[in-house]
Amino acid sequence: MKVSLVIPVYNAEKSLPVLLESIRAQTFRDFEVVFADDASTDGSATLLENFVRESGLPCRVLHARENGGAAAARNLALEAAQGEYLAFADADDRMDPALLETAAAAAGGADIVGWDWTLGLSPNGRYMRQASYGTAEQALLNLTGGTMRWNLWLFLVRRDLAADIRFIPGADMGEDMQFMLRCFLRAKTVVQLHRSLYHYNDTSETSISRAFSTLR
Repeated sequence: MKVSLVIPVYNAEKSLPVLLESIRAQTFRDFEVVFADDASTDGSATLLENFVRESGLPCRVLHARENGGAAAARNLALEAAQGEYLAFADADDRMDPALLETAAAAAGGADIVGWDWTLGLSPNGRYMRQASYGTAEQALLNLTGGTMRWNLWLFLVRRDLAADIRFIPGADMGEDMQFMLRCFLRAKTVVQLHRSLYHYNDTSETSISRAFSTLR
């Protein structure tokens, strides 16, 4: 398995269909999807279970016993992931159909692959360009200097690089940053793609990362 796509889900019944369709539309097929349902109280779990049955893709749903937040849900999914690389998505957003294929092709054994993104789910959303970097050190300077976003859905990470890195349960604001900082601290080879491969839902009230959506 080349890529494990990790997705935490909590009460995302309204937004999930868009994300699920973008997963189904991926042009790359050597991947698994690991959903972590964080004790949703709406119809999210049913949508996920239906997707597992009907999509024809290797995917599974892990159910948390109680709501623990995005960090705990991601940890649950990471324990089950089996791919060579990890990719991430949020239940509010949409992946470009070529995301996994483009990132996997560019990896070439690199520790981390990063890309640009679009603000908004529509095709005419605002293109958001990451600050350029050619080394892990430069990426760290960008991240700590505030010129580059740290969101998980902007990176493909070699799983063994992050084998013992986990999210801090309960720390659900900025948990992406501590995870990616630790990954870049360990990385030796990185690849950057100046291509938008992810659409961030800037209108979602429940988006995990909405508080940071104004970063330019």
